Amino acid sequence: MKYLASLILLLVLSASLTAQIKQQQIDTSNLEDGPYSEYYENGQVKVEGSILNGQWEGPNTYYYSDGKIESKGFYLNGLPHGTWESYYNTGTPEKKGTYVNGKWNGRYLWYTRAGRITEKIYRDGEIVRGEKVIG
Repeated sequence: MKYLASLILLLVLSASLTAQIKQQQIDTSNLEDGPYSEYYENGQVKVEGSILNGQWEGPNTYYYSDGKIESKGFYLNGLPHGTWESYYNTGTPEKKGTYVNGKWNGRYLWYTRAGRITEKIYRDGEIVRGEKVIG
């Protein structure tokens, strides 16, 4: 039973992470260098960041349609680099981890809506220590 619960949690977390990654896929190749913003139909900001040589560069923030932050982090040469954080639409933390040149590195935390925290350790995008409940 414990195995089944862990498997379900892993599937939910994977689906959530996939959704986050897909959201960050905006074609920047034809955009001019400088600040970039995109908006929802309701006028709220969807994404704020900067473009350099046709790719993301520097801090980026993605928003829900109600204006709350969905995720934020930093890009270096078009790849996620440094700490990235994402939030539930309630504003509470959902995920926090570190990228190095687009690959997860170090400690990655997932927060459930119920307040449970799980951790995985990555090196060069590969899991080196599996899921561990830490809170």
